[in-house]
Amino acid sequence: MNKLLCILFCFYLVIPMTLQGEPDQDLYCGFSRIDITPPVGYRRAGNFREIITTGVRDSLYAKAMVFRQGTEQAVLVFCDLTSISPVVAQQARQQIAAQTDILASNIIISATHAHTAPLYFGIRRKLFHEQALKKYQGSDPHEEIDYPKHLTAQIVQTVSRAQNSLQPVQISAGYTWQTGLSFHRRFYMKPGSERLRQPGAVVRMNPGRMHPDILRPAGPIDPKVNLLFFRNPDNTPLASLVNFALHLDTVGGTEFSADYPYFLQQIFQQKYGPEFYSFFGLAPCGEINHIDVTTKEPLTTETIGKTLAKTALDYFGWLDPVDKPALAVESKTIRVPMKSFDSKELAKAEKDIHLMGTSEIAWLDQVQANTILNIQARESKELAIEIQAIRLSDNVALLALPGEVFTELGLAIRKAVPFETVFIFELSNDGPGYIPTRQGFHKGGYETVNALVAPGGGEAMADAAIELLQELHASF
Repeated sequence: MNKLLCILFCFYLVIPMTLQGEPDQDLYCGFSRIDITPPVGYRRAGNFREIITTGVRDSLYAKAMVFRQGTEQAVLVFCDLTSISPVVAQQARQQIAAQTDILASNIIISATHAHTAPLYFGIRRKLFHEQALKKYQGSDPHEEIDYPKHLTAQIVQTVSRAQNSLQPVQISAGYTWQTGLSFHRRFYMKPGSERLRQPGAVVRMNPGRMHPDILRPAGPIDPKVNLLFFRNPDNTPLASLVNFALHLDTVGGTEFSADYPYFLQQIFQQKYGPEFYSFFGLAPCGEINHIDVTTKEPLTTETIGKTLAKTALDYFGWLDPVDKPALAVESKTIRVPMKSFDSKELAKAEKDIHLMGTSEIAWLDQVQANTILNIQARESKELAIEIQAIRLSDNVALLALPGEVFTELGLAIRKAVPFETVFIFELSNDGPGYIPTRQGFHKGGYETVNALVAPGGGEAMADAAIELLQELHASF
């Protein structure tokens, strides 16, 4: 009798645990997108002169992707913007965290770097806004809405929608290669070339097609295309994520446009249906664009988008299934010195900034003034660099970095970490200009002038990113 009671007591303890089962280890994802196109007439970014938009070539979106496995959650938001305001990123992340159970440190808000997007923060926006207030007696007709507030609300809303649409997913991941679209844009020039512009520089950005003074590119490109593909348990395609290193400065003009990722979305939706979500994240490409200086024929936005889309479509079926997802998120913030300047340089910048967009001072002097005043506007002499990493499996990781990162730093990170497929998203949560290598600073050129960070900051960021990814892999 006592033995029977003992057995029944054990069943009493074990059966509820068995019925509850193991913690849910399925990977869930939710997707959403929301229009963030400002009213026509809002200023366009991507230039050092004032550009007023006259139309919408294609709409701009904030696209959200939410991951959940067990109690762990992570968020990726990709915005069709030139850069992310750190204030918008901070406020959106705080509001998302307050409205959901997602940690702010697990939220990544990244810009695609579309140059045909709104100019809504920074020294240039402040200058043009103040000029308008003076011209129009206290009003600015080119800022009909409080765009930063609107953008923040839209980001929060699309993340909420994505979280509410969570469903079990099957993910495939991997990478392929794309050549013929991206080219290094910094070049060694013949000694004495007038195309250098900057005293002491040994390289020139975009010297022009077929220019006789070009010697050779000053660095590599990154032809790798990282890919994620999402299906539901019934094998229905849901979404894709493409990660590629190529500046989104292929459109020009005065209309809003998401640039070449727009054509990825069009091609993928033609293939998989209008409900399919096409995400694009920009890999480190601070010194890479679409200009092939060896030919007179330009690459069009449509050609770039459709070519990249075809490359992705051809490889989606060859991606490796992520059979054992292991979602984990880690982040760290390091502080690196920003460039320093003296009172005389500051005074010159404060004077030169009012000549922005004119021919009265050299273009690089305009860039220098913009950089100095952006540094002056920061609250510290050090730049806070937040690095975030998401592990999807022992083979796949996602990394988010601020700024326009030099390609060589991205290549160094990928080479040093144990994950086979590493997505790197630049311009995440902040837009502190370019982040060159030490060697890049030594060579000079536009990108080094348009950088807030001091030499060595890029390598410090890369080292911290490598350490973070190694820790994530070791904890698998």
